[in-house]
Amino acid sequence: MNAGADQHRRWDDGDQTAKVATMIAEENDPKQRALLMLIDGTRRAISDNTSVIQEMRSDMRMHRAEFEAHKKEQDRIINQGVGARRMARVAWTVIAIVLSVSYSFVVWTGSRALNKLDALDTKVHANEADHAKYDAKFEQCDREHETLRGRR
Repeated sequence: MNAGADQHRRWDDGDQTAKVATMIAEENDPKQRALLMLIDGTRRAISDNTSVIQEMRSDMRMHRAEFEAHKKEQDRIINQGVGARRMARVAWTVIAIVLSVSYSFVVWTGSRALNKLDALDTKVHANEADHAKYDAKFEQCDREHETLRGRR
């Protein structure tokens, strides 16, 4: 503790109060008695004031400790929020990248499939044209065969 608190304890002793009261009672000079009474009143006021200040200091320390604990809790909550927001941003970025790559893959695969279908369709049309030629040739051969049969 500090020196003021030690001094406060010294003057607060019952012996000191009794000594001052005896000094006031034994003093014959009214001016000296008034001075002693004034000094005693001042001593009591300072003693009471010191007690109040010590209580206030104790309360302030307690409030400061509570405030620091509350501040730490608030900082922790804020940091969690910042971390969660950062994680959400990363998650959305990853999702966007995955969706973009997936879409690109689907478009690329679809494009290849359409190109293959287009090539196949071209082959089918070419085969149909060839088939039509063969059909026409077959019909011509069939007619020629019928004509030759009819001559016999």
